Amino acid sequence: MINIYITTLNRKDITEFTLNNINQYKKDSKLFLYDDNSTDYDLSFLKQFTPNVITYKEKTGIAKIRKHQIKHFIDSSADFCYLTDNDTIHDEFFIDKLLEIYEQFNGVSSIFNTDFHKTESEYNQNLLVKKVITGNSIFFNRKYALNVYNSIKSYELPCDNWDWQISHAFDNFVISKTSYCEHLGWKGIHSSYDNPCRAINPTEFLINEYKRFQELYPEYK
Repeated sequence: MINIYITTLNRKDITEFTLNNINQYKKDSKLFLYDDNSTDYDLSFLKQFTPNVITYKEKTGIAKIRKHQIKHFIDSSADFCYLTDNDTIHDEFFIDKLLEIYEQFNGVSSIFNTDFHKTESEYNQNLLVKKVITGNSIFFNRKYALNVYNSIKSYELPCDNWDWQISHAFDNFVISKTSYCEHLGWKGIHSSYDNPCRAINPTEFLINEYKRFQELYPEYK
């Protein structure tokens, strides 16, 4: 069993597209949404996608929310935890790929390959070794959950370095050479319209999904 955790904050169009995508391909995984006091939509909007919705009455910040999510996973009976974002779409076979990678590398992994983070070496013909992992795709089992939880120590808003905190807690991570998820948000904490954080080697499915998103919402081109 995989618990999937997504933090939501406004951007209704992107959020709706992303949640429809992940709901369609998550298989028997459980989806949990943690909303950081959005004003673009309410609880009823989020409950269209899952009954498992936690809302905050005031801005809490991604770092503290991630800790709440990981603590929920630790207290659950699920075998794996997957952290992703409300601006990230996934390939139709992303669940299979997460589990395939786990069979090859029993550690913390990701299915989002980006040139924002340097490749240290090749783990095998399908996986790369990196020292930094992206916050929109982090997968781990119960063995590593407490280490991930304890690695997040700073909660100062906007909490933009929580994934760097995780990165510093481990020697390395493996990332799939082929990306099985793609970042929709053209502007983020560490990226901009001129320098967007995009996937390297996305699947054909993701390429087509991204094109469909741009056709629906041309303002994000």
